[in-house]
Amino acid sequence: MQERSLLALVYRRGATQREIAGALGISRTALRVMLRRAERKARDPTQAALVRTWCRLTARERRLAYLHLVVGLSLGEIARRRLAAGSGDGRKTSGESKNTLARRVREILRKIGRSEARRSRREKPCPQETSGAG
Repeated sequence: MQERSLLALVYRRGATQREIAGALGISRTALRVMLRRAERKARDPTQAALVRTWCRLTARERRLAYLHLVVGLSLGEIARRRLAAGSGDGRKTSGESKNTLARRVREILRKIGRSEARRSRREKPCPQETSGAG
């Protein structure tokens, strides 16, 4: 959410880096790094595909996808903190191993890929624009 807000301030509101850095109390260099990461993430096709596929994922898949693919936590960190543990019913359970989480992430990425393949088959290619020169 912070990244989206930063991009909105810069590109929609026209705020300068100096203004944003001053408001946040950080250096302009730190702000530039944050903006670069936010821009890279916004252009990432996996992120866009994840957004389009979000409703097809289960609650557990969404949580893992958010933590790993969006926030950027490592699978080891997610396993250590038991952030993806639980059956969703509130009962305390043991955490999943890093390997189990890796397998679940691969399944999520396959789901995203299948969804994108179906989407691309449904979309008609854009007609070629012809040059009006002459």
